Amino acid sequence: MKSRTREAILTSACSCLAENLTTKLEDLIRASGVSRATYLRYFQNREAVVQAALEFARDRLSSIQAPSTELNSVEQLTLGIKSLIAEGDVLRFYFLHQTANGLAFADPTEEWFGPILDQLAKEQLIDASLPEGWVRTVIEGLIYSAWQCRSRDEFTLQQSADLVTRTMLRGLAR
Repeated sequence: MKSRTREAILTSACSCLAENLTTKLEDLIRASGVSRATYLRYFQNREAVVQAALEFARDRLSSIQAPSTELNSVEQLTLGIKSLIAEGDVLRFYFLHQTANGLAFADPTEEWFGPILDQLAKEQLIDASLPEGWVRTVIEGLIYSAWQCRSRDEFTLQQSADLVTRTMLRGLAR
């Protein structure tokens, strides 16, 4: 039970902090749905919960499995994007925290996402002359747009991933 409570608190914290990185401890406690005493048993102060939420987000993102190499590169890209969109506020909090603190975005999915982008370039589905940083920034922007649409229930998760992939491939094509 303890680990589920902790996970629920951290999931709630990621959601709150994704909306506002300066969310006060009292607001984090209220949003978690647990008592103040229970919350403080896990995290004595705001800094402790933010640090734990950051580690939680990094672990969740690192646990995203690489799409099967039996799929073609576009299917791999779509599945990878779908996995990232599904993480929603967890990824959004992680990204916002990194950039707000002047840190380079340390992408925990780099080991499998990079090779997919390389393969797309080899297949001439994206322009290989574009700087990798630009390509990643475009993808991050599209994923952010997908979160926004998902939060308004405009598209299903699959529709969102398909739109990100299609828009990315058309926008980054040779």
